[in-house]
Amino acid sequence: MTMAFIFGIAFSLLPVTIISYLINERRNSLKHQQLMSSMIVPAYWLSNYIYDFTKILMLSVITIIFIYIYNVDFEYMWLALLLYPFAIVPYTYFFSFIFPSEDSGEKFMMIHNFLLGGLVPVAVLVLRIIDSTQDAGKALMWIFKFSPMYCLCEAVINIPSKDIFQSQ
Repeated sequence: MTMAFIFGIAFSLLPVTIISYLINERRNSLKHQQLMSSMIVPAYWLSNYIYDFTKILMLSVITIIFIYIYNVDFEYMWLALLLYPFAIVPYTYFFSFIFPSEDSGEKFMMIHNFLLGGLVPVAVLVLRIIDSTQDAGKALMWIFKFSPMYCLCEAVINIPSKDIFQSQ
């Protein structure tokens, strides 16, 4: 469970930089300036996506390397880490259109990702372990699956604790 909390902190920082740049870009009409210089719209969005994807992918690859260096027994964690950039970048792009200022977007993404990555998976795990709250835990697990941060940290929790759930 400690690992999920640490992953929640570490992996909630990069989406904040992505949303900050996107909101700043929209507020200052940087896209408009580039379009006036005859930049093609798909090339603009594709280059932004590739850059943001690469930032998150580098963090995932470094994490995978450390997992193998320190021989941490997470069976398919590499797969969850490699799929994470495909989910978090579009998720962050979506939320960037909601906020008018960088400050509000940064604060929301930081708190939102930290809660859904660091705290909620632990709470859902506890609900799923206790017999009287198993149904609520299973329902909440599926409700929170919309968040890539929750899915990543849930994988961090569920891979080592799979024996608990196989016996139920």
